[in-house]
Amino acid sequence: MFSSMRIWSIFLLASPIFTSAALAEDIPPETRREIVAEISERFASDFYEPAAALPYLDRLRQLEEEALTAEADANTYALWLHRALQDVRTDGHLGIYGPERTASILGQSYFEGEHLEEGHHGSYLSTWSPQSDVLVLQLEEFAAEESDLEAMLAALAAAPAETTLIFDLRGNRGGNSRLFRRIAGCLFESVEPLFAIAWRDEDGLRIDEHEAAPNPTCEHLSTAPIYVLVDNETASTAELMPFILQARNRATVVGEATYGASHAAEFFRLPADFGMMLPIGRTYDLATGLDWEGTGVIPDIPSAPEYALAVALAHKMHRQRQLERRDVT
Repeated sequence: MFSSMRIWSIFLLASPIFTSAALAEDIPPETRREIVAEISERFASDFYEPAAALPYLDRLRQLEEEALTAEADANTYALWLHRALQDVRTDGHLGIYGPERTASILGQSYFEGEHLEEGHHGSYLSTWSPQSDVLVLQLEEFAAEESDLEAMLAALAAAPAETTLIFDLRGNRGGNSRLFRRIAGCLFESVEPLFAIAWRDEDGLRIDEHEAAPNPTCEHLSTAPIYVLVDNETASTAELMPFILQARNRATVVGEATYGASHAAEFFRLPADFGMMLPIGRTYDLATGLDWEGTGVIPDIPSAPEYALAVALAHKMHRQRQLERRDVT
């Protein structure tokens, strides 16, 4: 049995990335079959929904024989396996990785951040415009560090009550959901049920529910207008935030449909230094029971990603003028 590493929301999505031929060594047929057998064992024991695992297991039984004649080098073989499983059913958090990509996954921090610009706190860049009463929070990822969480909350606490909030999640591949839960404490007037994860375990399913508790330091923003900017690279936890806020009519989503990866996942090491990302839990909205797997978050205002901020600002000004006219009449 090979070791695993749980990552509830991550950047490592479905597509394997191969950047070098350095590790593209031939893999003996028997080792290829061992890799398939280990993948099958993981699907049988850990996949988030036992019934949904059956088509994958059927395909893996075929692959065990096909592995004897499949491409022999590591990178090509990993990609072959990956595509065969995605052909069964596309899943944004299911991936098979060769030795090079696996080594990269296991050897690097998931939350590495740059600290190059003023106001750049590793996971986000904040921009405040007092002329337009807009606070733009550009999140590069949903980091787990407490310092990032506190810096983000401090920026929200310092914003005046009449502020319009813009969360820029374009290109954000996900991260730790705790950051969203903490931010959500600023965005609702009372305790708000957010999402649940149905985990596969020995007794069937274990449901973990998460809610947002109001934060007194930033509760003045609980009715502030919110825009969330997204694109096709917005994935995983970065989709959770617009999905939940949109479902509660709490935010206007601007941009293009997001990636569509909602499942909680775990990383497993396989024989021959291969690795796999396996969905082990279903994440869903507690208010609607829905998720965004495969479909992504559909924007309220479609826009080319590069113009999303300008579109959101224009919409904000238009809505403000409408309110001003209504007040006059």
